[in-house]
Amino acid sequence: MSHEIIEELLLEKRWFDLKTLQEHERNALLNHIEVHRYLLCKDNNEDIPWVDAVESWFLEVWEPISRIAELPKYQKKFGDKTKLELYLSISEHWHYMKNSLPDMTAAQAVEHYSLFVGS
Repeated sequence: MSHEIIEELLLEKRWFDLKTLQEHERNALLNHIEVHRYLLCKDNNEDIPWVDAVESWFLEVWEPISRIAELPKYQKKFGDKTKLELYLSISEHWHYMKNSLPDMTAAQAVEHYSLFVGS
């Protein structure tokens, strides 16, 4: 049920048309948004509406990672990966790194990830 709600919201805001994604990308993206909402609910100790959670994910997770990853200094390193492929890779790296560096920012995650990929 939640995947349908997320898809509707992403289309409504014209952020993503999930029909254009491969199945594994679509599922990964939807799962990332579900986890983001879960963490928001847990951190705020209350039920967060889906519309607020999707908007929060887009503005606080997707946008910072995407904006930084598109800088010319990273584009050369990341090559021909799509924006979504980069987001998924960097956000997973960021999540992993937060275990040892809980205050790591999106910018730091992109920089750290770039040390391990590309030329």
